[in-house]
Amino acid sequence: MQASAWFGIVAPPKTPPEIANKLSREFAEILREPEIEKRWKVLTLGAGGGTPDELRAFFKEETERWRKVIVTGGIKQE
Repeated sequence: MQASAWFGIVAPPKTPPEIANKLSREFAEILREPEIEKRWKVLTLGAGGGTPDELRAFFKEETERWRKVIVTGGIKQE
């Protein structure tokens, strides 16, 4: 089994798509700044990024992947 931690920045529900897309572009630009890239490399982190639709698809994939682990493993909440 392989697991990794990830972070995403999300906007409130019903945020207009043009605003969500603009925020996505701005954050992607910030993550490409040399000082930011250098700092992340020191921390052995990798910056990803994508559109709101790509993040939504990623959330869906992760939710399904972990649902299968929980169901198959018979994991119960304590």
